[in-house]
Amino acid sequence: MKGMLIGTYLAIALVVGTLGAFFGNYSYESYWYNLGRGFLWPVGLFEGDTEIDGDTPESFAKSYVQMMSEHKNSKGRYLLPAALGKLAGLELAKADPSLVKADFAPLITGGAVPQVFIQGLLKNPKIVNSLREELDGMDFHDMLIAGDDAEAELFDLLDERDKANRALAEALQKVEAEKTALQREREAETARAVEVAAANAVVATQSSQACVDDKISAYRAEVGEESLVTHDMLAEWEGECASSY
Repeated sequence: MKGMLIGTYLAIALVVGTLGAFFGNYSYESYWYNLGRGFLWPVGLFEGDTEIDGDTPESFAKSYVQMMSEHKNSKGRYLLPAALGKLAGLELAKADPSLVKADFAPLITGGAVPQVFIQGLLKNPKIVNSLREELDGMDFHDMLIAGDDAEAELFDLLDERDKANRALAEALQKVEAEKTALQREREAETARAVEVAAANAVVATQSSQACVDDKISAYRAEVGEESLVTHDMLAEWEGECASSY
């Protein structure tokens, strides 16, 4: 009987430790660490896992601090804020379409919370309340999973947003290039029109002057080469010739 009890205890410890290594709050630790915790499974029946209490900001903060205190090593203290940062980042990205991947670089590269997060959260308490309600009832392992899911969704959202922004920038660049080309074409047409008008003006001036010269020659041929051409006569002939060209 005693051997059966010991065997049952060890079997339960093995199952609890194995499940904890894959699905427990300390899954980030080694298998042997979780197996060791598995041997203390009766204690776990009474302790339970701390869950986020999202009823009020105060209860949320208290439960978060309690959860942090249960994971005192450097890895545990990193994973929980990182998960919270990913969840907050997703909520902020959804609320502010102007945020792009560059704004999330500190979170993406090092897990740090960017300054834009803090500013965004302070300006939009609705995001904080929404995040608090979403995390309500989650334990440490649930938060890590939710953080990973939020990170994947955040990356997809930012990739789509960057893709749309690049497409918009390319479209605007194309429109600007077309406007520039059209402006240059108009300027070229204007320059050609000015050149043609100037050439026509020269031709008209030359033709008008030739016309006046012909009238002077005709007048002197009729009344004599030495005949005086008055100003009024020149004005009259220039008017007639100008109207002809």
